[in-house]
Amino acid sequence: MASHRKRIIFKYIFNNVIHNYIFIVIIIILSGMLFAGRVTSESLKKALNNMEKRFGSDLMLVPKGSKEKAEGLILEGQRSSFYFENIKPDELNGEEGIEKITTQYFLKSLSADCCSSEVQIVFFNPDTDFLVGPWIKEEYKKKLDKDQVIIGSDIDYGNSNKRTIKLFGKEYDVAAKMDKTGTSLDNSVYFSFASREGVIKDAEAKGSFISDKQRSKELISTVYLNVKEGYKTDEVLSTCHKKLGEDFDVVFPKSLNESISRNIKGITGIINTVLVVAGIFLLIMLFIINKFFSEQKKREISVFLILGNSRKKMIQMMVIEAVTLTVIGTVVGCFIGALVVIPFGKYIGITLGMPYLGPSVVDILLHFAFCIFVVLILVLISWILLFISVKKMDPYLALKKEAE
Repeated sequence: MASHRKRIIFKYIFNNVIHNYIFIVIIIILSGMLFAGRVTSESLKKALNNMEKRFGSDLMLVPKGSKEKAEGLILEGQRSSFYFENIKPDELNGEEGIEKITTQYFLKSLSADCCSSEVQIVFFNPDTDFLVGPWIKEEYKKKLDKDQVIIGSDIDYGNSNKRTIKLFGKEYDVAAKMDKTGTSLDNSVYFSFASREGVIKDAEAKGSFISDKQRSKELISTVYLNVKEGYKTDEVLSTCHKKLGEDFDVVFPKSLNESISRNIKGITGIINTVLVVAGIFLLIMLFIINKFFSEQKKREISVFLILGNSRKKMIQMMVIEAVTLTVIGTVVGCFIGALVVIPFGKYIGITLGMPYLGPSVVDILLHFAFCIFVVLILVLISWILLFISVKKMDPYLALKKEAE
């Protein structure tokens, strides 16, 4: 009996080929847009929240003319290399208003044994660092030995049995791995300044071009400062100019974050508006389609009612039909949406000029469940009139009207 009932339901659902085809196409479009829009919007928000929690410095001093490159490094993690010619940041130590100070040195992107693409090599001072540490997943000793590195989240261990990577023919122990930043810094490798001379020699030995300037032991790329509470940024900048001269540009990382926040809110607002408008439009389309095919539906339902089926059972069959078609369309739509946004997430971030932190497997499943829920609600709303007409209609009158 149960098997017979299943066959009846199956035949009922898939009897209206044209209706089902149009219905599923609309669901695919709606769910695909909803999934892609939600993933993009949430990925941008996630990256922004990540950066807000971990934006390290109040001030970033960079060589004159390198401000644009430095901003690109902060916003998108663009690989860059720029160097101060003559600067002694140690002169700022102990100066009034400066809470923390640290420096970094960027070695131009180089091909490395560990990775299929080029990596950004960054040298930093673990003793004074307050930038790299907040991005690290696990604890590590503050001291970083010459044969140890910290790696970005997208860099895999060269040996699955050991926490090591191979760079320029030499193996390094991985002291720690960073969380995802949503930028190309996820493909960076961090060394202590003590490793710089050896790494540069190894890179040259493997055929990488290293300029005479890059070989200098005193060379640095950036100076990062945090301002003490109660002091103004202008006061600290005035001190920097007195001690270091005028040959540097200033970047304000936290101000950049506020700018990113406004831009991301604008983009997500546009995405949400488009999704709402598309949802309303497609809901109207579903109403029109159901209205167009309603007479045919009523005829079929009348036959089922005359054969002894209850109205309650007919409404149950209609709900099963709506759910089945919705799930089929949503699965296909979400899959298409995933193919568009997930593999090309980084390119979306680069195109928008924003950090982009792609979804995890759990996030994808949650987005998928959200899409099914929202689309199913919209579908059931579009079927309300049909449900009401089935509950009220006289099957004999419906068939008689059709015969006339």
